[in-house]
Amino acid sequence: MNPELTWHFETPRRVTLIGGGRAIELRFECEGEDSGWDVLVDGRVTVRRPTLADAQDEALALAVPEDEGGIETALPLLDLLEPILDAPEGDESGFDQAIGDVAEALAMSEPLMVDAEGRPVHGVTDEEAVLWMLGAYGNRLMRQGAFDDALGVAALMDRVAEHARRPTRRAA
Repeated sequence: MNPELTWHFETPRRVTLIGGGRAIELRFECEGEDSGWDVLVDGRVTVRRPTLADAQDEALALAVPEDEGGIETALPLLDLLEPILDAPEGDESGFDQAIGDVAEALAMSEPLMVDAEGRPVHGVTDEEAVLWMLGAYGNRLMRQGAFDDALGVAALMDRVAEHARRPTRRAA
């Protein structure tokens, strides 16, 4: 079963994930070199992560415990990322299509992101959405000890970021 998950962006330094029968708050704490994102469950800090993406990954893992199918139930990463992971090197048209396919799949199955008033967040590019998911996948690979695979994902992230910087081409 795919639980309904919703991100609430309260402020730039406070984000809450609602779903799986709980609310998990992410709060940025600025403490010099110890700055980072605290992950709070029931008002208690469970862990601090250096980046928002790492904290979001942690929150997703907490929202869907392993005994309920784990994060893979909420975010079947391999299925979602398959088009971009299989995109051949050097085929820019195919790569562009793969980015669009993954972004569309994310829009259909990714946790909804809303602002403080509960309105859907707009303005995220396809590349930004794909980079976020690739980052979550790479983090998971690192935690599993699959360092070579994680390096491959990092290289793919560089390719997506480079693609995002290219000027838009118009059809002739």
